[in-house]
Amino acid sequence: MQNVLIVGAGTGGSIILDLLQNLELMNVSAIIDTDENAPGIIRAKELGLSFGNNYRKFLNDNVHIIFDVSGDDLVFDELLQAKNSQTVLIPGSVANLIVQLLQDNHTY
Repeated sequence: MQNVLIVGAGTGGSIILDLLQNLELMNVSAIIDTDENAPGIIRAKELGLSFGNNYRKFLNDNVHIIFDVSGDDLVFDELLQAKNSQTVLIPGSVANLIVQLLQDNHTY
Protein backbone atom coordinates (compact mmCIF):
# COMPACT_ATOMS: atom_id res chain seq x y z
CA MET A 1 0.00 0.00 0.00
CA GLN A 2 1.35 3.40 -1.05
CA ASN A 3 0.59 6.31 1.27
CA VAL A 4 -0.16 9.49 -0.65
CA LEU A 5 -0.21 13.13 0.40
CA ILE A 6 -2.05 15.58 -1.88
CA VAL A 7 -0.96 19.21 -1.62
CA GLY A 8 -3.56 21.43 -3.24
CA ALA A 9 -7.26 20.69 -2.88
CA GLY A 10 -8.62 22.72 -5.76
CA THR A 11 -10.15 21.07 -8.81
CA GLY A 12 -7.00 19.10 -9.67
CA GLY A 13 -6.44 17.87 -6.12
CA SER A 14 -10.08 16.94 -5.79
CA ILE A 15 -9.97 14.89 -9.00
CA ILE A 16 -6.79 13.12 -7.88
CA LEU A 17 -8.39 12.38 -4.51
CA ASP A 18 -11.41 10.78 -6.20
CA LEU A 19 -9.24 8.78 -8.60
CA LEU A 20 -6.96 7.48 -5.83
CA GLN A 21 -9.91 6.51 -3.67
CA ASN A 22 -10.77 3.90 -6.32
CA LEU A 23 -7.30 2.32 -6.35
CA GLU A 24 -6.76 -0.46 -3.83
CA LEU A 25 -2.99 0.00 -3.70
CA MET A 26 -3.21 3.70 -2.78
CA ASN A 27 -4.05 5.21 0.59
CA VAL A 28 -4.57 8.98 0.77
CA SER A 29 -2.96 10.00 4.07
CA ALA A 30 -4.23 13.59 3.84
CA ILE A 31 -5.11 16.41 1.50
CA ILE A 32 -3.79 19.91 2.18
CA ASP A 33 -4.95 23.38 1.21
CA THR A 34 -4.90 26.84 2.78
CA ASP A 35 -8.56 27.28 1.73
CA GLU A 36 -10.76 25.26 4.08
CA ASN A 37 -13.58 25.50 1.52
CA ALA A 38 -11.54 24.00 -1.34
CA PRO A 39 -13.39 21.17 -3.14
CA GLY A 40 -10.84 18.54 -2.06
CA ILE A 41 -11.10 19.55 1.61
CA ILE A 42 -14.89 19.32 1.47
CA ARG A 43 -14.61 15.91 -0.22
CA ALA A 44 -12.09 14.71 2.40
CA LYS A 45 -14.52 15.68 5.15
CA GLU A 46 -17.27 13.67 3.42
CA LEU A 47 -14.95 10.65 3.14
CA GLY A 48 -13.61 10.95 6.68
CA LEU A 49 -10.04 11.54 5.47
CA SER A 50 -7.38 13.65 7.14
CA PHE A 51 -6.99 17.20 5.87
CA GLY A 52 -5.26 20.39 6.91
CA ASN A 53 -3.72 23.67 5.86
CA ASN A 54 -0.06 22.83 6.53
CA TYR A 55 1.62 19.93 4.75
CA ARG A 56 4.46 19.81 7.27
CA LYS A 57 2.17 18.25 9.91
CA PHE A 58 1.52 15.32 7.57
CA LEU A 59 4.97 14.91 6.02
CA ASN A 60 6.65 11.87 7.55
CA ASP A 61 8.58 8.74 6.59
CA ASN A 62 5.32 6.86 5.92
CA VAL A 63 4.43 9.11 2.97
CA HIS A 64 5.52 7.39 -0.25
CA ILE A 65 4.11 9.77 -2.87
CA ILE A 66 3.29 13.48 -2.81
CA PHE A 67 1.11 15.01 -5.50
CA ASP A 68 1.80 18.75 -5.62
CA VAL A 69 -1.16 20.33 -7.37
CA SER A 70 -0.85 23.62 -5.49
CA GLY A 71 0.25 25.48 -8.61
CA ASP A 72 2.87 27.29 -6.53
CA ASP A 73 6.54 26.84 -7.50
CA LEU A 74 7.63 27.91 -4.02
CA VAL A 75 5.54 25.13 -2.44
CA PHE A 76 7.07 22.61 -4.84
CA ASP A 77 10.59 23.75 -3.90
CA GLU A 78 9.74 23.56 -0.19
CA LEU A 79 8.31 20.05 -0.61
CA LEU A 80 11.41 18.98 -2.51
CA GLN A 81 13.60 20.09 0.39
CA ALA A 82 11.35 18.81 3.21
CA LYS A 83 10.40 15.36 1.92
CA ASN A 84 12.15 12.12 2.76
CA SER A 85 14.71 11.10 0.12
CA GLN A 86 12.65 7.96 -0.62
CA THR A 87 9.41 9.91 -1.18
CA VAL A 88 8.40 10.58 -4.78
CA LEU A 89 7.28 14.16 -5.46
CA ILE A 90 4.97 14.49 -8.47
CA PRO A 91 4.67 18.03 -9.82
CA GLY A 92 1.35 19.48 -10.94
CA SER A 93 2.16 19.17 -14.64
CA VAL A 94 2.68 15.42 -14.31
CA ALA A 95 -0.30 15.06 -11.97
CA ASN A 96 -2.52 16.78 -14.53
CA LEU A 97 -1.25 14.45 -17.24
CA ILE A 98 -2.02 11.43 -15.04
CA VAL A 99 -5.52 12.76 -14.37
CA GLN A 100 -6.12 13.28 -18.08
CA LEU A 101 -4.90 9.78 -18.95
CA LEU A 102 -6.98 8.16 -16.22
CA GLN A 103 -10.07 10.09 -17.27
CA ASP A 104 -9.51 9.18 -20.92
CA ASN A 105 -8.99 5.53 -19.95
CA HIS A 106 -12.22 5.58 -17.92
CA THR A 107 -14.09 7.05 -20.89
CA TYR A 108 -12.97 4.24 -23.18
